[in-house]
This record gives sequence, structure tokens and C-alpha cells, in this order.
Amino acid sequence: MDLPELENIPVAGIPDIFYSTDSKEPFKECMICSTPLYEGAIDYIIEKAFRNYRGSNVRDVVYEFAMCHECMQKLYETYSEQSRKRLEEFLLNNTNLSSRRERLIEKEVFEINDWVGTCAVTGKPMDECETFQISGQFFGSLMAYTYIPWMISDEAADQMVALLSTETLGDIDDFYNKYIDLTSDFGKFFSKKKKPVPLF
Repeated sequence: MDLPELENIPVAGIPDIFYSTDSKEPFKECMICSTPLYEGAIDYIIEKAFRNYRGSNVRDVVYEFAMCHECMQKLYETYSEQSRKRLEEFLLNNTNLSSRRERLIEKEVFEINDWVGTCAVTGKPMDECETFQISGQFFGSLMAYTYIPWMISDEAADQMVALLSTETLGDIDDFYNKYIDLTSDFGKFFSKKKKPVPLF
């Protein structure tokens, strides 16, 4: 998506919501190539998906990963040209990430819930989603406040999946089959529906 290049990007410590669920610590390496992330000068993405259990305050992580920028770019390039174009047009037409960032960046103290508490596409609150995905950009031990972090709701994710070609859906299935434990709650929950699009 064609967004203005940012200068003087603010950074801060990594919020707990982006920590590894298993270790309760920041992710240490790229899920695909095992490049060290936390101690190095590496640009990377963390994505986590959650499931809310309605009628209770219970929330589970259904999958999570950290991926260096190089691996992320290689994976995105496996998507068909048609799928990439449709996703970019969808986000361009349904979000205003520049104005959103301008509004959030004015605050002297960054609260992560201001950035991920509502869907960047639909405005749906996190607590009202059955499932949702969050994504952020990181550099070593710091989070960078670029056009993300953001949250994508279940409704927006379904709309995005519907835009993808059969070829790209197959690529996404291959990604999850190789890197995500499909015997987990994630695999059970998404066994009868299309899996969400990784938020690169």
C-alpha cells in the first residue's frame, strides 16, 4: 500500500500483549529462519491472533509468531499479483492509516490499547470480536510506532480472505500447515472456515 514515508519514528518498549505466550518474554528469533531478533538490529513483525469467549472474560491466543522483514517479504511475494492488488485496494479504501497515526501520535504517552483496541478497518472494539489479530513492527527490543500497531477484527479478516485467489489461499494454507500447530485450538477453530490472512 502506497503510504507516505515516515521520518523520526517514535519507539518504546515492547508491550506485554506482544510477548510470547509460552515464555512470557519478548520473542527471540524469527519463526522461519531463526535469525536472532531481540538482541539484534533486525526489523521484524510480530502477529498474534486471539479468540474471545463470549459471556466471559476469557481470551485465548490461537496463534502467534515473530518474523524478520526479509522472510515476511518473501512470504508476501508468494501471494498472487491479483491478491496483493486486491488487499492493497481494500486497505486503501477502508482505512485512513495516515490520519489515524497523526491522531494517535499526538499523545505524549503511547497506550497500546489506543492503537489496537479497535479494528483499523471497521472500528469494532476488541472485546466485541469473536476473533481478532494484532500486528506490530519492531526493531530489536523496541516497538516502532509507524502506521501500525493495529488490530484487525473478525469481520475485516473475513472480508480480506474473500478477496484472495485460490492460489493465494493455498499458499496461506501451506504457511499455516508448516509453521502453526494445527492440532491446537487454532486448528480446531479454523478447521471449518478459511484461515485469516497474515497481516504483513
